[in-house]
Amino acid sequence: MYSIAIIDASSRGLPYDYYYISELSKYYNVSFFYSKTIFNYEYIELLKDNSNVVLYEYKISNVNKIQATYEYINLFFTIYRNKKKYHKIHFFWSILFPIELPFFILLRDKLIFTFHNDKPHENDKNSYLPYKLIYDIARLNIFVSSFTKDRFVKNNSIKQNKFKVVNHGILPISIDDNIKPSFQLEKTIVFWGLVKDYKGVDIFLDLLNSKELEDYKFEIIGKWDDSMISLQKELSNYKNLKIINKFLSLSELKILLQRDVIFVLPYKNATQSGVLYTFLAYSKIFIASNVGENSRFLKENDLDNLIFKRDKLTSIIESIKYAENHYREIKEKLLQVRERYKWENILKNNVIKEIYE
Repeated sequence: MYSIAIIDASSRGLPYDYYYISELSKYYNVSFFYSKTIFNYEYIELLKDNSNVVLYEYKISNVNKIQATYEYINLFFTIYRNKKKYHKIHFFWSILFPIELPFFILLRDKLIFTFHNDKPHENDKNSYLPYKLIYDIARLNIFVSSFTKDRFVKNNSIKQNKFKVVNHGILPISIDDNIKPSFQLEKTIVFWGLVKDYKGVDIFLDLLNSKELEDYKFEIIGKWDDSMISLQKELSNYKNLKIINKFLSLSELKILLQRDVIFVLPYKNATQSGVLYTFLAYSKIFIASNVGENSRFLKENDLDNLIFKRDKLTSIIESIKYAENHYREIKEKLLQVRERYKWENILKNNVIKEIYE
């Protein structure tokens, strides 16, 4: 059985890592390189029970830059020393390109890289040179959605076809939860996730002042970025808005996902969101702005009426009202759609072999 190295050096996407590795380990031995972290560590505990997975822990997240850099270099030396052991070496993220570049070149014959986004969120240009260089160096590049692939290929004038789209799978928050579908709408609009500028929660100012939504309650749940403090203060003046400024615990997340509210993804710009795949895991109804994979997902599944234009309040209200008036119908469709996005239906045997053999 081949051995595959999987690297998420900053533990940026442990839920994704867990489900991906769980499928991959049915076919190969997996060495997983990750950072010790205070968030989502329960997924590491779950991987410890997998006999086909060996874990390598480093201290890269939540430490000072000097220690993080030292640990990351140490991670690379460990992989390089053992490169003959691994049939393929698969990085899920780029976190410190100047360090990565020489090692990626040395490992290029075995290197696979996953693009979760076509460029970093904070990059305001159409393309990002380090990502283009990684694409050129890697043996194979994986894109987690067609939208991400299309935009990357277009904005980087890609001519060399060495990529594969392996769609993001559903992301249940726990493998043993018992959240069951409900069809009873709670008239509340909820944003859940890290609150950053590109996430677009400023639309709540318009929603809160709309007379057509006076019978709705509103919630913004998630840790706020420091740059968003002024908006948070402005929104906190509204009595019908509840702001929870923190990372939710697993038990708090379960309570949230047991509620049948209308979730909103009002992003200003983004390729895709992992939150979408958590919503899909529980058939949670959401409306989304007309950008990125969130919008494409709704279009591909004939749910166009849940897409809105951020700069047009009437468009947002129409999406909310459509979700309210067709709640059961949408819920039933999502229950069907999520089957396609289960990991066992995404990482099938033939797909795995195309990537790693």
